[in-house]
Amino acid sequence: MKIQLAGNNFGGDWTCSVCGQEFQLDMVTAIAYDDDGDRIGDVCPACLEAGPEGMPERMRGHAEALRERASNLRAMADWMDQEADRGLIEAPTLGEWRTAVNEAYAER
Repeated sequence: MKIQLAGNNFGGDWTCSVCGQEFQLDMVTAIAYDDDGDRIGDVCPACLEAGPEGMPERMRGHAEALRERASNLRAMADWMDQEADRGLIEAPTLGEWRTAVNEAYAER
């Protein structure tokens, strides 16, 4: 992995591709690239501060969190398939939802 600095025209909250933490994107960003030169994503200041020595630990933590999230998403996808196969979905209409929203705002 190689990290390079680049100018940036965007702002707002971004997710670090190294550690997974949210950070504020600035006028200059650090971008991680794989060995083929393909962009991986932006790198937060905390990972830059950790340096090449500290980044592997941050990456391992992020990898574990991604594995856990992937497991949770697989379980949710399985549940959705089962529910879709059953076809027994009870839900309010869009009109009922809009009425409830309007009533909630009126109560403020």
